[in-house]
Amino acid sequence: MPYEVTIDHETRTIAVRGFGKGTTADTLDLIASHRDTFRTCPGYNFLYDSSALDIVSSAADMLKVAEALFGLNGTSFRKFAIIVPESRVNLARIFTALAHPFGIHANVFRDVDEAHEWLALER
Repeated sequence: MPYEVTIDHETRTIAVRGFGKGTTADTLDLIASHRDTFRTCPGYNFLYDSSALDIVSSAADMLKVAEALFGLNGTSFRKFAIIVPESRVNLARIFTALAHPFGIHANVFRDVDEAHEWLALER
């Protein structure tokens, strides 16, 4: 699986870093295999760094991922930061729009430090 998951309980942040080649199926597998872990961290921030991940996704793929992550049996995150290269900013913005109906404040970044700063800000 092209993902690495870490949880920082001090900053209340779940970080997922993607690297190499990946697919939407890999992302859905990641969510399924870590669902119980994510549920033990309600109200945590989520940092998804896909800047080093080579993945091709569509808007329909983003909907599947959002439903798996936030849907009926999903997890309640406080903030959700997505780090992407410039070429995937628009697709990532679709994902942020899909997070909002679930009460999750999401934002897109091109820089990991900016994402960390935003996550640390009170909402």
